[in-house]
Amino acid sequence: MDTDFFEKAERVEVATSRGPVLLPLLIREATMAAGFFSVPEGAAQEALPFPDLVPLGKWRGRAVLGFGVLSCRDAATGPFKAFALAVPVKFRPASSSRLIPSLRMASTLSFDLFPWELAVDDEKAAFIGREIWGYPLREADVTLEEGPERVTGRLFLEGKQALSLTLRRKSPNLKTYLEFNTYSVRDGRLLWTPVRGLSLGVARSFLPGAARLDLGDHELAERLRGMGLSNRADLAVYASGLQLMLPVAERTYEPTEHDNM
Repeated sequence: MDTDFFEKAERVEVATSRGPVLLPLLIREATMAAGFFSVPEGAAQEALPFPDLVPLGKWRGRAVLGFGVLSCRDAATGPFKAFALAVPVKFRPASSSRLIPSLRMASTLSFDLFPWELAVDDEKAAFIGREIWGYPLREADVTLEEGPERVTGRLFLEGKQALSLTLRRKSPNLKTYLEFNTYSVRDGRLLWTPVRGLSLGVARSFLPGAARLDLGDHELAERLRGMGLSNRADLAVYASGLQLMLPVAERTYEPTEHDNM
């Protein structure tokens, strides 16, 4: 663990309906597995709340949808696992957001995300995420299995396996800083939160087949089947020794009448 990463974190109390919470929320030890798959831009846009938030285009009318599993072993709220579906986005009219060029940088993963579906296996973490950031969190069973050749994350909803994400195991050896700027909706406003992190070991692959997504027997899986989702990943990322800080949202966006049309 790199203790210097948290050294400059100035924590403040934020009021919630269940009492104060210290922010930034500190996650001191975690593992992440993620895969990015292409999807038609129109399908990705339907998952976004306001017209000025648009999916990050790939090519020929395709955008990207990310799937990720996070196993937090040491967090301020206690240990938990989360499964996320997120749309890489940019804020129109002015945005410099990119996905693939940024991810090719030697020491930084940096992009903007709208978490479209989020599930967590801990009630306290779900409450904090919903009330403070407006993340669309639901409680569910989430697992992450790390074998010698593969890493597999699974999401179970209503007693059924909804999704599973499998990455080919690759030794993580690159110290990497993470800049995940998330957009979320709370009380009708769009929030922008700069999540920051550090991983002591990241492995990533742009090779076809580096990540596989299996859709199970659930309404969410059926919706994904109808979106025209590619079965070949554009990018797979595995991060170990991961540390994260989730601060209070720094910016808000008020929708106009046009946005609500």
